[in-house]
Formats: sequence, structure tokens, C-alpha cells
Amino acid sequence: MKIERTDKMAKNKGIFFIVIASFLLGSIPLFAKVAFKGGLNSFTTLTLRFLGAAVILFIYIKKHGYSLKINRKQFLFIMLMGSAGYFLTSAFLFNSYKYISTGLATILSFVYPIVVNLFSIVIYKEKVNFRKGLALVLSIIGIYLLVENKSGVMNIKGVLLALSGGFAYAFYILMGANKDLKDINSFILIFYVTLVASLCAFTFSTITGQFHLYINLYSVVGALFLSLACTAIPLILFLMAVRCIGPSEASILNTLEPLVSIIIGAIILKEKIGLGMVIGTFLVILSIIIIAMMDKEKNSEKMNNDI
Repeated sequence: MKIERTDKMAKNKGIFFIVIASFLLGSIPLFAKVAFKGGLNSFTTLTLRFLGAAVILFIYIKKHGYSLKINRKQFLFIMLMGSAGYFLTSAFLFNSYKYISTGLATILSFVYPIVVNLFSIVIYKEKVNFRKGLALVLSIIGIYLLVENKSGVMNIKGVLLALSGGFAYAFYILMGANKDLKDINSFILIFYVTLVASLCAFTFSTITGQFHLYINLYSVVGALFLSLACTAIPLILFLMAVRCIGPSEASILNTLEPLVSIIIGAIILKEKIGLGMVIGTFLVILSIIIIAMMDKEKNSEKMNNDI
């Protein structure tokens, strides 16, 4: 009875953590817009966001006494995750905000679970069962409904940037799943990833002459909230949630993130929501849930086989 109560408490705690994390991550577009209003461009904002998050994570790691040691192979994969994965994901997404609504950009970037499965089918020759095929079809229909615009004013550049963000994040996940990274503490991993991403953002913005600091209320609030409330805290909460309820359930509940972005976009940023966007969002999220449920069953079967 005591064990059941403890498990229930842990599950409730995990659900609470992931809901808060999803809400904070879903507010990224809002605070990005605040930073832009303060005169910061996409790459300067990303530099400050990642660097601030890395500093906060470093303090957290030191407080808990984790070791920062990694080997050469791990260093290579972390470099790829931080540059071609995490940095490019955010760079594509932040730049897409200039052309399409933040809600649309967020939900389009959430195609990454489908992209991961496509890579698995093409590269690793995984079989396509009914549910996986259904998820792929639903996501394609959902994306079509999201980008289809009868008035003809949909910005293709913004759509491609947001979708590219989803592909980059799929790459990030595939790199993170490498067996050489399994022994690294999750907090150490995300610290190094955010550090590499900050170096990439700073280097790119400096080389291209785009690194410009403007100190005012909007830029300070935007950068501070992006680094602390929208990156470091939700990343820590997400990892804590995974420990409580497992990665599959955490992934399912994390579908709240695009919904939060859409709601914030509509209420605060006054972005329009059409019927196509509502149905398209529902189909994309449904496809993600199907994939997450399949992963959950796969993990359960693996655990049973190990026993």
C-alpha cells in the first residue's frame, strides 16, 4: 500500500513537472518577441539564451557534485548535438517567427518524432506497421492543413524554416540516443549541449556581423526569461519528470507545448487561428501521441524480456 502511494506521488510529481515545463517551453515565442522588440536579433538572442542557461545549469551541477568529465567520443557527439542539433533547431525556429505566426511555427517544428521514425525506416530499415503508417499519414495531412491557405498569403520561407527546425531537432534526438552517451548524467549532457549551442550562436553572429547588444527593459526581460524560465528550468523539470513517469509519458504530455504557444500567440500576440490550423494541430499531436505510445510499449516489452 505504501509502495503504491509512493508510486502515485512520484507520477503526480512527474506530471506536474512536465506540465510546468511544457508551459514554460511554450512561452518561448512570446519572450523571443519581447527580446526582438528590445532590438535584439535572432542570433544575439540565442547567444544570450544558451549562455545564460549553461551558466545556470553549471551552478546546478556544481551544487549537486556531478562530474563534468567526458571522453573524446562523447565530446564529438555533444558537439554535433549542440551545433547541428540544438543550435540549428532554435536558429530555424526563431527566424521563422519573422514570417509566420509563432503558434504555427511551433507546431510545424513538432514534426520531429515523425522525422525520427522516417529516418529509422530509411536508414535502419525498421518495419512500417499499421500504427506507424497511420501516424505518418496523419502528420502529413496535418502539415498540409496547417500550411494550406486559400487566401494565398502563407509565407513558404517561414514554413520551411519551421520544418527545418523539426528536422534539426530529430537529428539532435538521434545523436542523443547514441550508446556512447548513455553513461553521461543527463544534466551534464544538456549543460554541454547548451554551452556548445551558445558558442555556435556567438560565433555565427560575430562572423556575420549580427551580434548587437541593446540594453533596455525589453531586451533584458526577454533574454533573462528565455535563458532561465524558458530553457534552464524546463530542461531540468523535463529530466526530473522523465525520472518520475518515464520518457514516453513525458513525451505525450509534452505535446502541451505547441498548444500553449498557439494559445499565447492568439491571446497575447493577437495571431489568427483558422479551422485548418485547429484540425492540423490536432492531427500532428495525435500522430506524436501514437508514436509515443508505440515507444512506451516497446520499452515495456524490452523490460519484460530483460526480466
